[in-house]
Parts: sequence; C-alpha cells; structure tokens
Amino acid sequence: MAEAAARFGNVLLQILLIRALAPARYGVFAYAYSLFLVVISLTSLGIAESFIREGAIRRERIGPVLSEYFSLRAVSAVAAAAVIVAVSASGSAPAPVILAVGLYLLFRSVTAFLATVFRAREVIWKEFALRLAETLVIVSVGAAALALRWSLATVVWALAAAGAACLAAAVGGFRALLPGFSWSFPKGALRRIAAAAPYGLPAVAGGWLLRIDVVCFQQLGRDAERTAYFAAAVNLVLGAALVPAMAAAGIYPTLSRRGSAGGAGVGRLLLAFAAAGAAMTALLLSAPGTIVRLAYGGRYGASAEWLSALAPFLLVLSPGIFAATVLASRGRTAVLSAVLLAPLAGLAISNVLLFPRHPGGVVPVTIAWETLASGLAVLFCDLSGSHSEAR
Repeated sequence: MAEAAARFGNVLLQILLIRALAPARYGVFAYAYSLFLVVISLTSLGIAESFIREGAIRRERIGPVLSEYFSLRAVSAVAAAAVIVAVSASGSAPAPVILAVGLYLLFRSVTAFLATVFRAREVIWKEFALRLAETLVIVSVGAAALALRWSLATVVWALAAAGAACLAAAVGGFRALLPGFSWSFPKGALRRIAAAAPYGLPAVAGGWLLRIDVVCFQQLGRDAERTAYFAAAVNLVLGAALVPAMAAAGIYPTLSRRGSAGGAGVGRLLLAFAAAGAAMTALLLSAPGTIVRLAYGGRYGASAEWLSALAPFLLVLSPGIFAATVLASRGRTAVLSAVLLAPLAGLAISNVLLFPRHPGGVVPVTIAWETLASGLAVLFCDLSGSHSEAR
C-alpha cells in the first residue's frame, strides 16, 4: 500500500490529464514523462534497492547508512537534471513543458528514495503515510490546476513546485528526526553505484520496455496524437502491473534479510504471481473498450485496440517481476544484469528497425522480449533456494 499510495496517485494524475487534454497535447506530456522516467531510473538505478537491502541487514545503523546512500542519490539526481535540461533545450518539443515534467519526476523520485528508510526497517506504515501525504498534495494541485483550465505548461510547473515542496519537507523531517542522518559521501562512490545498479532492475525493467515504446512512437513517428493513444493504453497496463510490483516490493526486505529463501515457498509465490498476471490479462481483454471509456472518456476510444494488444504483456511480466526480485535479494547481480538488460537493448534495436515500416508490430515484439527476460529470470531463480546470500 505504501508503493500504491504513490504509484496509483501517478495513474490517477495521468487519467485527469488525459480527460482534460486533447490527444495531441497529452502526447507531448506522455513523451516527456516516459523519456524522463527511463532517464531518472537509469541514473539512480539500484541505489534505493541497494539501500533497502543493506539497511535491512544493518538496521541498527540505519541513519549513517542512509547518509551514504542519500549522497549517492543526490549525485545521480544532478546527472539526471543535466540530461533533463539538455533534452528540454534541444527544441524537439515545447521546452517549458519538457523541463517541468522532468523536474517533477526528479523531485518525486528523491522523495521516494527517502521514504524507503521505513521499508528497510520494515516499519512500512510510516512509508505509507509519507507517500500518501505526498500523493494527496500532488494530485490535489494537479486537479485544481486542471479545473482552473491552466495551460499545460502552467499545470506541469505547478506539479513540479508541489514535488519540490514535498521533497524539502521530507529532507527537513529526516534531518530532524533520524539520528545519524547527515551528508556523508562514501569512499569509492562510483564503485558502489556500479555495484548497486543491478538491484534496481526488477522494479524498472518491465516498465522500461513499454516506456521505450512510447518514446519511439513520438521520436520515430512524430505524431503526438498517436503517441497519446498508445501512451494511454500503456498507463492502464502499467497501472495493473502495480499489483505484482507492490507485492514484490513488500517481500523484498524480508527476502534480503533471510538471504536464501526456502525453495517451496518461492515456488508457490511464483505460481501466485503467474496467476495474478493471468487474471489481470483476462480482465483487460474482457472489455478493453469499456475500461478505456471509464478511465478516459470518449475521446480516447482508439486506445482500446492498443490495450487489447498490450494486455498479454502482464501475463509474462508478473512472474518475471517476482523472479527478478528473488535474484536481487540473493545478490545475484551478474545474472540480473544479463537477463534484464539484454532484452532492453534488443527492444531498442528492434524498434528502430521495425517502427518506420510497421508501427503496430512494436507491441508483439515488446511482449516477445519481455517473455525472454521473464523466462530467463525464472530459469535462474533457483527455486530450490540453494544459493546463499552474496554480500
């Protein structure tokens, strides 16, 4: 629920934007949103997950541990900000909108990192309270801005300002209430960032595949309206994917603390995640037109066809998320990198080659790459639990 408080807030905000904006205007927002989600998660890859893992193991020294990882997260935020500014200055889309969307996502991502201290300590109701409070502020500001019919640029700048205020409040609160939390830049920072990166892959790899598709729709197709219809369907699929993502996030600290989990227990959980993916796929396929109409209204009816095509993605994504989480909890970083990064590279190359001639073929290719990634993750998950924790 802590994860849901923020992520469902993002889904709700997307629904409000889609209902308020014409497809061509929302397409610009969707492009920037997808691009910068990938950029920010790439520059901060694994820092939060590595902190959760180490914090769960060294719970008695959580303040100093957070200090070191927060400094790494701040450096990664600066790197992401540089990319955001460069992209917004490129002139490929309205610069104020692009810049504001990037800053909004950046501020929220750093607040989300701070909140994970409660997950590492397994006092997750406090993380839920923090993420819920932030989400209420963000969604309220967005809803008010849209109700006042502000321009898209003004709306996203209001969201960025709200995100910055929430981040400032979170930093102030942690500095005041958490013993040992201060700025502490660790030795060998680059080495630690490289070592941490694979731990972030389970949470983002599946979403990256679809977000890369959205970026390709805009960059290769140059049609903001078509990008909007596709991105609207992606939002619903990734909204459904929050169910396995939240469950895996809740299990991760315990798996990390225990090291190698029992094989039978992991096997049963894997089947449960597979069943959840099948159920969500069946739900989306049962009435895609109705789901799109209920979420977005009548203007986005073209998204129903994309939703039908994308729904099977959940069938393979759900067990893949859990298998990758098990690999991360056991410290099998080399396997994680191999099984999750190779499909991402393959998808990017496939899109460049395929999109100009057959844009609709992007979806089955994306599902095929996710099937490969999830299948390899399950294969190497080692349901016997024989692998001990790698420190």
